[in-house]
Amino acid sequence: MAIREFRLERFLAEREFRAPYVLGASDCETMSVQELLSLEPGSEDDLLRLRLGYVEPAGSPSLREAIAGLYSGVSPDEVITFNGASEGIMAFMAASLRPGDHVIVQFPAYQSLYEVARSIGCDVTFWQMDEEKGWSPDLEGLQDLVRPTTKVIVINSPHNPTGYQFPERDFRSLARFAGDRGIIVFSDEVYLCGVEGAEREGSLRKGGGDSRRPFFTFTAHGQP
Repeated sequence: MAIREFRLERFLAEREFRAPYVLGASDCETMSVQELLSLEPGSEDDLLRLRLGYVEPAGSPSLREAIAGLYSGVSPDEVITFNGASEGIMAFMAASLRPGDHVIVQFPAYQSLYEVARSIGCDVTFWQMDEEKGWSPDLEGLQDLVRPTTKVIVINSPHNPTGYQFPERDFRSLARFAGDRGIIVFSDEVYLCGVEGAEREGSLRKGGGDSRRPFFTFTAHGQP
């Protein structure tokens, strides 16, 4: 697999930590470990008692339980943890995609959301967002992008860099659309916990064992 140069990360690697003021960061102001632990009484003692060693491959049970609690209809056994979103994107696409598959990606997008698929040998079509409509993608126009080989639709909500978030009705419409065609929806929600008032919409997974329903993969880190 040969992945093209990640131009954004290369740019940040060269300039981010040398600039006196950073105005383009997508993450929030950081805090110290002490400040973080102060948010929950007793957490400092829990951290000091934590034993450092291997855990279950899917992640510690307590962490998976906490993540599952952010969504309805999702059990800890359905959660796999990663060291940040990029690892999750890579793992999902390596496991789900094959050369010749077609992938539709909400655009603009974080480069790995489409470049990893391209490196696997997939055809990628951008699902353009409309600035004049508040950056909302055209759900009706999505059907014109689908091919017989379409395997995955990639979305990002809350969206980077526009901040657009799919309302629940559009999430459900997309779920029905993809489910009727046997298409997987990969939903990158890495900023979900960093947006005040953002919906933790996971009830779409209630399709359960119905094979017509899409499988939603959520990538979320920085849990509170």
